[in-house]
Amino acid sequence: MATKPYFSRVWVTPYSTGGVAVQWRLNPACGLSGSSFSFHVYRGVSGGEWERLTSTPIVDDVIYVDESLPIQHSTRIVDGWYMVSVLDGSTELESDPVPLTGQLSALEWRLIREQTRAHARLTETYCGIPGWLFRKKNSGTRCTCFDTDLASTTDSTCASCYGTGWLGGFHTALDFTLIPTARGTDKVTQTPVEGSVRDDTIQFLCQAIPQVHSGDIWMHGVTGDHYEIIDSKVAKAFRGVPIVLNLVLTPVSAGDVTDNLMPTDYTAPDWTGELDTSALATITFSVDEDMDIDYEGYDPDESGTAVDMNDVTPVFEIFDDLGAMNDGEAALLTITLTATANDSVWSVLNTDKLHLYMSLEDVIALGAGSHYYRTTFTYNSSAEVIEYGPLTIEAS
Repeated sequence: MATKPYFSRVWVTPYSTGGVAVQWRLNPACGLSGSSFSFHVYRGVSGGEWERLTSTPIVDDVIYVDESLPIQHSTRIVDGWYMVSVLDGSTELESDPVPLTGQLSALEWRLIREQTRAHARLTETYCGIPGWLFRKKNSGTRCTCFDTDLASTTDSTCASCYGTGWLGGFHTALDFTLIPTARGTDKVTQTPVEGSVRDDTIQFLCQAIPQVHSGDIWMHGVTGDHYEIIDSKVAKAFRGVPIVLNLVLTPVSAGDVTDNLMPTDYTAPDWTGELDTSALATITFSVDEDMDIDYEGYDPDESGTAVDMNDVTPVFEIFDDLGAMNDGEAALLTITLTATANDSVWSVLNTDKLHLYMSLEDVIALGAGSHYYRTTFTYNSSAEVIEYGPLTIEAS
């Protein structure tokens, strides 16, 4: 059903938490002006009146998750609709109602929800990289750098709109976890327009909620690096409902204005920058069928006195190579103070020594060949990379 001209689209999708995500997009030609917009979300069911779900307006965002929907009664789902309104002063301008399930049956609705939940567990529990998504605005108040005759911005470095032409440039950051699937070849090709171009793209899988579009920016939650989404395709869907997206990202160029996008209250990791190994006094390193590493005499402030190893939180990570570590890709193996399933574990031998044992099963799982490792110590909430370098596992 077409929406009224204030909205170009309103749609609903089952959410991984068990609720329903209501998303909307303002029509750039709706005639509304202002750098900030407020919305209300309504729900209606058969035989009932519209119920406002938002006690206070949603400001400058385009998604709402309804976790209280009473849709399941035994094996059926009751008819329901959603409607979104945008505030224009004291007036609410409404969208057309959007059906809760569309053409889906109750069984199909539950199948979609379970597939979404399964992907969420895979992403958040096993192999996902946490980060933040900045969704590019497509409505609001035009920036002074926007040329109406050219229909484009005249300043790609504008700090007011981040080169988008809309004041603010991007919506508030959302937590957004991605699963890396493939890297570009780094091969340089020649193009008639751009000249030499290096394929430095990275492909990821993600949940289809919220919607992701070309031009959106993703910030890596560990390294703080920014990436632009240059392509988004549906990787998995059910009866036309997107469940998983395949994204292609490319690193934001050095000096690009979008590199300044930051989530609220973001604090950069203490260990970013040049790696410092000066605090390490002695290393014993040997690799045979399993692997044992001892760290002794940790002296973070170089006072000449080692701290109590019971107060140090260690993390040992193994990556494919140096590039994977530097690019913030997910580690092949991460060992913390909590034992892994294969019994690889850190232990405090005494107040001066930490001991890492990596089980034969984990070594075999990594496979023979060259890898890269990193050891990070956290002491008094300050993280420091203690050691890093090549790691070779020889075939038995």
